[in-house]
Amino acid sequence: MTFPNSAMPAASRQPEFYLQVLWAVCRANWLALLLVTCLVLAFRFAPGYYWPQTGPMNALYAFVAVEFALFNLALWALLRYRGWYQATPRKKVNKLQHLTWAVLAWDAVHVIGAFELFGGFRGPFVVLLPLLVLSAFLILPRRAALLSTAAMVLALLGLAGLQYQGWLYPYGALGVNFTLLPQSLPLTVGVVVVALLIGVKLGDYLGGRQRMEPWGLAVSELYDPRFGCFSRETLAHRCADEVERARRYGQPPALALLALEGLDTLVAERGPDAADAALEALWQQISLHTRHDLDTCAYLGDGVFGLLLPTADTRQAQQVADRVSDRMHQFAPEIAGHLVSNVVAVPTQIGEGTMTALRARALRAVESAEAPA
Repeated sequence: MTFPNSAMPAASRQPEFYLQVLWAVCRANWLALLLVTCLVLAFRFAPGYYWPQTGPMNALYAFVAVEFALFNLALWALLRYRGWYQATPRKKVNKLQHLTWAVLAWDAVHVIGAFELFGGFRGPFVVLLPLLVLSAFLILPRRAALLSTAAMVLALLGLAGLQYQGWLYPYGALGVNFTLLPQSLPLTVGVVVVALLIGVKLGDYLGGRQRMEPWGLAVSELYDPRFGCFSRETLAHRCADEVERARRYGQPPALALLALEGLDTLVAERGPDAADAALEALWQQISLHTRHDLDTCAYLGDGVFGLLLPTADTRQAQQVADRVSDRMHQFAPEIAGHLVSNVVAVPTQIGEGTMTALRARALRAVESAEAPA
């Protein structure tokens, strides 16, 4: 994903990102099933359209439609009741990542099948292909969206080649309904590919703006727009997940609180831009010393960053905080002396005021550090 911070793309591997993608796909699947049902009803009862009332194709469609609905219902249940995920130790592979790619591959097979069923390159699904590309750039990281688009284009070109060579009916399974259209198959394929490329360009632009602008959905829900790290709400949700997992495995996660003291003085003397630069430097060093698929860093306000370390105890978390401090002394000595760290075990009760209470604890640590000996 594209963020002002160069270290941010790896943050898309966090569980919250995959949950967001899977929820979007699940909702889109229900809409797609509704759309296909409306099309089938139109083909069955509208005059002038052909749909076989009996036969292998009708039976195969009914089977696939039921299978699609049951699979999406199972996906909804997995997302709604995530005990299976919370029961997985965090040191193991992130199952949500594998589930996301499996669901996307499963969806792609059904999209290509529906595309061929309803007339191929002359059917109604042609207009949806650029919209699918656009949606990919809005819900996936840029690289993943490009790979998905490339796979779709290759699949469509392969389908067109099979139709052109006579291996598949050139008009799709229901192409008899669209034989009056004058376009040739190569011209239609060319128009579709150009539309896909336009969808790529537009999707890349809109996706980039959504991930960078404060009004973007992804930023408002998951990320802090100032620095590109995670938001307080995301950190609270992650803490709740890790507390539930700790109850199963007896290994409570640790939270490192890293604060810059004298931030108000820095703003008064050098302006807010200097304070933002100091906090940006601290976030950069934190991001370089954490595991982007496991650890979660969020800005809590008042110069305090909270870093959740799911597989570390307080001693190991303190070692991480010390490494960040050492790097700050090496690369930003003018502000390194103002860095104060405080490592705590994540509270077993996560509520609305948890992040506020943790931030207050970090600020008290700063005040203790500023107090004269």
